[in-house]
Amino acid sequence: MTFRTLRKDALALLFAAAACVALGAVFWFAKAADFAVVRLLNPSRSSFVDEVLHWLDRQGPRVLLATAGLALLAVLGWRRLAARRPAAAAWLLGMAWAQAVVNLGKTVVRRLRPLEGELGEALRRIRDVPDVARSLPSGHVTTATAVAAGLWLVLGPGVGKRRHLLALVPPLMMWDRMALGLHHPSDALFGAGAGLLCMAAAAFAVSFYVRGAPGAAAAATA
Repeated sequence: MTFRTLRKDALALLFAAAACVALGAVFWFAKAADFAVVRLLNPSRSSFVDEVLHWLDRQGPRVLLATAGLALLAVLGWRRLAARRPAAAAWLLGMAWAQAVVNLGKTVVRRLRPLEGELGEALRRIRDVPDVARSLPSGHVTTATAVAAGLWLVLGPGVGKRRHLLALVPPLMMWDRMALGLHHPSDALFGAGAGLLCMAAAAFAVSFYVRGAPGAAAAATA
């Protein structure tokens, strides 16, 4: 994987992050819309949908992280995938940065979750609130987005448009968090933006190393 490929992908992630943050800001300032989406997604529903929500809530991050771990082990351990190791390094770095951003955001902002705030009386409580005043950003969405974006980087353009199917992962986790009444749309969108931004920054950082590595110039012109 050349530094040009890595930087091109990093730019794509950066633009996607900007779009998520911009839309999140719209919801942040339009409180009525921020609340309305949660009300729309939270009504009484079938027990099957509730089970899906519970599964995504409890097992979703574990499945994503396990998938990331297996993919990284394959890249690091299989010589045929050695060219993808720079992207794998960016993936690991981006995941670490994303977790740091989540912890910082929750600690500094201290935003009430929908179930804790003024929407609490109107929402159906499907599960207990995990922790108080830690709504922004959504950690589940940030993790899901960072995992999907990192795998998207590792797969690279060589797999064609199939890797774009990973874009379905963050919206699915967003739906889960809002339907459970644990996050506002702005929390979810800022979380997605944080995951994408951290992965883009990590890809840019690693691309500088790749550019200076022996043989990089020859690979870039190949």
